Amino acid sequence: MNGKKRVLKAIEFDRPDRVPYAGFRLDTDLIPMILLTPKTWQPTALYFPYVSPLELSLGTWRSKRRLPRHWIHTKHQAIDEWGIVWERFGTFTSQGQVIDPPIKTWENLESLHVPDPRDPHRYRLFTRLGKLFPRKFKTGDLSHFLFERYHFLRGWENSMRDLVRPSPQVESLLNMLCDYFMAVADEWIQRGVDGILLVDDLGGQREPLMSPKAFQSLFFPRYKKIIEYCHDHGKPVFLHSCGDVREVMPALVEAGIDVFQFDSPDMTGIEWCAENFGGKVAFMDVVDIQNVIPDGKGTPEGIIAYTKRLIHQLGRFDGGLILSEYPTPKDLHPQPRAFGIMHGAWKRFGRYPLNVE
Repeated sequence: MNGKKRVLKAIEFDRPDRVPYAGFRLDTDLIPMILLTPKTWQPTALYFPYVSPLELSLGTWRSKRRLPRHWIHTKHQAIDEWGIVWERFGTFTSQGQVIDPPIKTWENLESLHVPDPRDPHRYRLFTRLGKLFPRKFKTGDLSHFLFERYHFLRGWENSMRDLVRPSPQVESLLNMLCDYFMAVADEWIQRGVDGILLVDDLGGQREPLMSPKAFQSLFFPRYKKIIEYCHDHGKPVFLHSCGDVREVMPALVEAGIDVFQFDSPDMTGIEWCAENFGGKVAFMDVVDIQNVIPDGKGTPEGIIAYTKRLIHQLGRFDGGLILSEYPTPKDLHPQPRAFGIMHGAWKRFGRYPLNVE
């Protein structure tokens, strides 16, 4: 059974031959397709460019002006395609902090520049790479989805006020973002991806970042519209969301999410997810990156036990689980061979019929 079929069978609870694995190894079943910055975009001279180090190392984006050597590894201010100014901290994987949002007042909305979601340069490299792995499941990336992009554009304090007192301008901005992400999803679908990955951090440490009421009124209709479009084209939809999102999970399931991707499963609770959503939606989980993976927080035996818990609790519905690695493990200061230990436990216990006793 190849990776594409294995992932689909896990999502559809159709008893794959083993629990699928999403990692950075030869036996990975899933490959992410990443949205890139087009070469035509260049920032104003006041700021450094907000692009990922991956784009710089691959050479998919180059500055037309001369930049200081090693600038990406120093603390700096950068502007992105949307006109958002960030402070970045010089680490390879740091997203940074928004310090100057472009829509500080609603008068700025009319002048907002929405990047072209149809620019082929965004998709060209990973479309070509994807064709090299026809037997693996490929997910098209919709990074910084509706809520994240909204608060990047408005700033955190304005965004929180908007959730409490929505205005017609809130609806207008969300409609603009919905149209943008619909176009990105369509572009990925045309390029043959097998699923769509939304990236939208909706949770804090103990509760969602918004009330269920706010999510239902502002975000649910747009989530549902985009997800239904993907489903109409036969593409399951994954949602990565950090934090405790239990209170909004019923609405997300109603909107059509097929797979929840959690890096810290302890926040939602493995057993809670199994009890409330086992057999209804699938999960793509990592051994908890806060409490188990970091050096000094867990043990090799704890990683094995946690992996077995994930497999037993979430994978026992004739599917329902994709075991996953964290994309930037060095950020976690992991204990030695943490993901190698997890991988070994998966190989031992992740085959159907499951036997993790």
